[in-house]
Amino acid sequence: MKIKKIQKFFHKYLFLILFALFLIWLTFFDPNSLITQIKLSNQEKQMREQAEWYRQEINRYKTQLNEIMYNPEVTEKFVREQYLMKKPNEEIFLIARPAQ
Repeated sequence: MKIKKIQKFFHKYLFLILFALFLIWLTFFDPNSLITQIKLSNQEKQMREQAEWYRQEINRYKTQLNEIMYNPEVTEKFVREQYLMKKPNEEIFLIARPAQ
């Protein structure tokens, strides 16, 4: 009697049971599972943000390079700050900031 009820239940809800098993398989066990897709989507978003940051940095450095190349005052300032160059008969004092 019990077996007949179980068989009747499975025949009645066969498609629902198979669909639930299919969703569980796709969500957790498939190589392209939903969880994997969400992780990859987040990683793609981070990489796109990082790429945009690099584009902005490249544009900033290109602008700075153009200023250094074609403006003698900016060139002199850059060389003095970055390479600690000085004019003859001039002294340079470096002030170090304490590390935090």
